[in-house]
Amino acid sequence: MLRVIDIVRKALEEDRTIVVSSAVSGCTDALIQTGHKAAARDESYKELIEDLRKRHYKIIGELLPEGYRERTAASVDKLFESLEGITYGVYLLGELSQASLEAIEGFGELFSTAILTDKFLSLGITCQWLDAREFVQVRDGVVDEPETYARVARTVNSNPHVELFVVPGFIATDGNGRVTTLGRGGSDFTASLVAVGIHARRVDCTDRPSDTEHLLPGGAGTVPLRGQGHLSADHSTRCGRGNPDHRQGYFPPGRTGYAGGTESAARAGRDDWHRPFRPHRPHFPGGKRHGGR
Repeated sequence: MLRVIDIVRKALEEDRTIVVSSAVSGCTDALIQTGHKAAARDESYKELIEDLRKRHYKIIGELLPEGYRERTAASVDKLFESLEGITYGVYLLGELSQASLEAIEGFGELFSTAILTDKFLSLGITCQWLDAREFVQVRDGVVDEPETYARVARTVNSNPHVELFVVPGFIATDGNGRVTTLGRGGSDFTASLVAVGIHARRVDCTDRPSDTEHLLPGGAGTVPLRGQGHLSADHSTRCGRGNPDHRQGYFPPGRTGYAGGTESAARAGRDDWHRPFRPHRPHFPGGKRHGGR
């Protein structure tokens, strides 16, 4: 996270910025395992939750100054209380529905962004946490692009004095108002959607798998789009390279990255500021995950 913070501070010297963050490394896999153990009525699911709590407390202790630690820990505690409530319900029923699994596995991004937001506030940065579930909308297993773009732009435009927005990747809301997820690499896809929605002029991705935060400088209607784009499509697709699931729903054959998603965001910055781009529509199996994360 420290590397991400340095990148963000440099980005803020140029423009307003949006950070789309994934969970810390291994967190989502642990959450999925927690859900399955609870469904099997294996009480060791509680130990997995406690291990995750301790891990995030450790991050808070290392990252936050003393005056912020208690407040951040309290915010994270509330999230863990919600997680415990859902998993206990799964334990009592002895059944893990797809809806419950997606609600459980989406907590990692909520934990990480709660910590990041307070870290930036502690640095004196005007920062606001945004809930991706309020603007990333999924209908019948497909992202509703027009509605998502409109909500992203409206949210950013309504907060013109905020320097930095922090957004949890991976999570979204379906047509029934329930939490859903965007599948493996979902934070990359969230970053793509936000970039297109605000006509971002640059998309930067950190390279380390454990720190897959995405920086999206600029914002439609609130920050002038200046100069030429700073990121090529080839560079932007590095976010998706190495994903073993690129043939299973997200990536068209022979392509890496979210074709029309991250690539279109890059092209929007490089070639054409104003034409709306329509990313490839990923038909993902209801947040089903293929492989670890």
